[in-house]
Amino acid sequence: MVKILAISGSLRKNSSNTAMLRAAIILAPRISSSVEITLFPPESLEAIPHFNPDRETAGDIPEAVMTFRNALAEADGILISSPEYVGGVAGALKNTFDWMIGSFGLDVYQKPFAILNISTRATKAYEDLKVITRTMGGNIIEPASLHIPLPSNTVTVDSILRNPKLSDSLGKVIEEFGNAILVSVSQNK
Repeated sequence: MVKILAISGSLRKNSSNTAMLRAAIILAPRISSSVEITLFPPESLEAIPHFNPDRETAGDIPEAVMTFRNALAEADGILISSPEYVGGVAGALKNTFDWMIGSFGLDVYQKPFAILNISTRATKAYEDLKVITRTMGGNIIEPASLHIPLPSNTVTVDSILRNPKLSDSLGKVIEEFGNAILVSVSQNK
């Protein structure tokens, strides 16, 4: 079974990014019996304190950071969907990845990543996430990293699943990403 950790960069309760990832969780077993997607709880992302390298050096790593690192380590691949705020990656997500410095990227080194951009206009956060991921040593699976623009920022999981264009595009992401992870896992054995 391929385990994919889905991470939403949005902390909003009714986030379109989170809705897209929740739709992927529902679609996954329909696309492949060998793919399981789990959402890292956005409230857990919110619990991660501001990055402070002094805490890392002193061995004072917050429990919320360790929970995130463990979730990354247990996943075979990482699927990210994040909003763009003020021309860049959402602060909570960027902060969380800053905490990966202390683990020297071991939790993500050569791990497959797929990045979704659901905005109709914004592309800076999407491109920045690619830079951040590559800097951490992650392996971006380009065919599974797509721009799937949502018609509004008030979509729901059900509206995504009922929209053939959106659900087909999301299904392609799941299929491409799952296949790439299977190849990666078999090559690393």
